Amino acid sequence: MATERISPTAHYTGYVWERNGLCHPALRGVVTPWLYRSVQPMMRLASPLVGLTLEDLLLQRHRIIDALLTRAIDGHGIRQVVEIACGYASRGLRFAERLPDIAYIEADLPSTAEGKRAHLRARGVNLNNHHVVAVDALRDEGLDAARALLDEDQPTAVITEGLVNYFPPQTGREMWRRFSQLAGPGGVYLAEVYPDDVRSGSVLQRAFVMGLSMFARGQVWQYNVKPPDLERAGFSRAKLHLPASWTELGIPRGRRGDLIQILEAWNAPG
Repeated sequence: MATERISPTAHYTGYVWERNGLCHPALRGVVTPWLYRSVQPMMRLASPLVGLTLEDLLLQRHRIIDALLTRAIDGHGIRQVVEIACGYASRGLRFAERLPDIAYIEADLPSTAEGKRAHLRARGVNLNNHHVVAVDALRDEGLDAARALLDEDQPTAVITEGLVNYFPPQTGREMWRRFSQLAGPGGVYLAEVYPDDVRSGSVLQRAFVMGLSMFARGQVWQYNVKPPDLERAGFSRAKLHLPASWTELGIPRGRRGDLIQILEAWNAPG
């Protein structure tokens, strides 16, 4: 079964989407609530200290990326999207159904991609503008399967949510370069970062990231995003969005400040 190939943290994330109306009908019930329910007592204890829960943070980043992608499509001519390491999230299906003129490519590790394709076939989902392919974001040629489906004359939005922060900054910046090349002229890259500096960082923030690392069973790295890093990756301009600036989305707000930033990095037009 497809659920046997989903990581424990993906079960938590997938159930958060389902609880909050962000799950496509075809993916309901794919993930189980066992992990979400098992850690709720710990989350309730940590919330007063940190000012928000992991669920709050996931909703912040997901809804802001949704909003930025919508704006890129409506206002900047984006007509194709590649979302990397999206697991069993529903963004691709939601956007592909709502916008049939947008090509949406979901790209993941082979086992995850195979499992998701099989599940969607079993549920009768067959959208001409939605594709699921296998990739490896750690190799230059590892994105070729996604690249083969793109119209090189059209700008592309590349999205990673919950990916780069699991790799050390040097590896992450190498991935940024690949994503800039994949996005092409006039394309955009959207992702979340966990900052680590005196302006936006704090002891509580670092404690939260340490706790998140324990929960994910792997190091979660903090990134200080600097213009030279993005320029070396090929981007011409970038902006970091704070959740507190997106009150119109109705997303949870951290009572002790923002723990994440959403990166919006654009390539120069061709």
